[in-house]
Amino acid sequence: MTDKLISAIREVMDIPDTDKVPLKGKFYTQVAQRVQSFRLNIGSEGRIRTEVIENSDKKVVVEATISVWYKDAGWVEVANDFAEEYRAQGPVNKTSALENCCTSAIGRALSACGLSGGEYASSFEVDNAINSKPSAPTPKPEPKAKAKAPEKPKAKEPEPEDDLGIVKKLLEEAMYIHPSLEELRDFWSVNKKNLDRMQAEAPEMYAEVLEKFKTQAEELGKLEEANNG
Repeated sequence: MTDKLISAIREVMDIPDTDKVPLKGKFYTQVAQRVQSFRLNIGSEGRIRTEVIENSDKKVVVEATISVWYKDAGWVEVANDFAEEYRAQGPVNKTSALENCCTSAIGRALSACGLSGGEYASSFEVDNAINSKPSAPTPKPEPKAKAKAPEKPKAKEPEPEDDLGIVKKLLEEAMYIHPSLEELRDFWSVNKKNLDRMQAEAPEMYAEVLEKFKTQAEELGKLEEANNG
């Protein structure tokens, strides 16, 4: 069974970039492609199970577990992971939060057992949500009395766009897959455009991401210092 799992991993790794989804200069293998490789190589001796941990009016949390069958040991869990989606975040979740969350959890669990296709912290669903953000509503002018001079509409305090929450989630997940301080800093530079927009539109959200970046950078710095010493 191990050989079959390795075959599935190699098959996903060999998927050309032209068949993947581009996002921020990288390419991500869709969950459906990875599930197909898993089933074709392992068949009925592989199992993908999902469990809904939370399904409230605000958010959905799902756990996905990947197991394989061994003759001597029966079903053995080889990987698991979680996904969290907020119902008010993005057009996809407003109608299909549970389905989206299940797909994301399965994609992350498959990545955890090696079926990632090169990138771990992403899926087609995240990319789709980022690029299908709703347009901001056009403010309607207030009615004006004939005897009065036209009044300027009151400035509306800008609210963070729905996709910023998804971008934050993606950045925080991706931040922990970089094995060196140099790669982590490069990751921050590559995503500077999104980070600058987050800082301008959602400063509290940006502060959370920045704090996690600093913590991860400090930990990687200590690790590299210990290895070099």
